[in-house]
Amino acid sequence: MERLQDADLRAQIVDGLEQAFEKFSGPSKIAVANYAPDSSLEGQRLPEIARQMDCTESEALARLYEGFDAQLVITGMAQEDVDLISSAPSVAIASDGSSLRSTGPLSAGKPHPRSYGTFPRFLKRVRETNLVTLEEAIRKMTTLPAERLQLTRRGRLAPGYFADVVIFDPTEIEDIATFEEPHKYSRGVEDVFVNGSDVVRNSEVTGNRPGRVIRSSTD
Repeated sequence: MERLQDADLRAQIVDGLEQAFEKFSGPSKIAVANYAPDSSLEGQRLPEIARQMDCTESEALARLYEGFDAQLVITGMAQEDVDLISSAPSVAIASDGSSLRSTGPLSAGKPHPRSYGTFPRFLKRVRETNLVTLEEAIRKMTTLPAERLQLTRRGRLAPGYFADVVIFDPTEIEDIATFEEPHKYSRGVEDVFVNGSDVVRNSEVTGNRPGRVIRSSTD
């Protein structure tokens, strides 16, 4: 923040941002996820914000950070690469998204839509492309990560295991969360059980909270 107040350093920073855009295939790959001073900018991409500010994209980004520590979403992956990696037998499907909900305090900002759509998105991709079998897709997001993280009695439908179950329609499941509207629950999820208790029934949240902290090889 202080460096942006120095004219010479600011010029260097703006120039550096311009060069950095090349690594992300241009400023159109950058969107604002959270910006407290002006929430109307959330979900907008940098070129659109720059037009509103009547300046270059690099200057617009500097102005955002000058006023507040903006949270950004940067996209830079090719679907072909994602398909190649995600189809490998040793690769699990996972998300580093946050625990969010569509209403209340946890619905603030325009976070990455992965928090709502990672797993349905992969299942839809499998349905449309036959990237892997449905059974393999489910293994990649249940048994494989549970074994890798050494979470005992989880990740399988088997006697003695915790009943963490998702019932979905494989012909309908898909993510509908977007960068512009990220707080959207996916289609095709009918029922969800956590530790044997229903948390979603008939695609509606029940309000039950049976979740618990689990630790590797202990719970």
